[in-house]
Amino acid sequence: MATDDLRRGLPIRTACDPAVAYSRARTLCAHFPDPSYRVDLYLASRRSSEPLLRFLVDLTDFCSHPPGSSGWRHNAWISVN
Repeated sequence: MATDDLRRGLPIRTACDPAVAYSRARTLCAHFPDPSYRVDLYLASRRSSEPLLRFLVDLTDFCSHPPGSSGWRHNAWISVN
């Protein structure tokens, strides 16, 4: 199993954006359509005033079960807790 950081090369504000992580994961799925290639998408973030990271996105097997995405309303796959 290999791990890749999808944030590489992005400015910090963009790197923590769930929509950007979603887009990069979709690109990985398109480049590697083999069903044996599995993409799990996790994004943890924190505010500068918070000591601990919290998961905003936690999606297993993203390519086989991609969630819908809306630019205009809340996406259920993004945690707001």
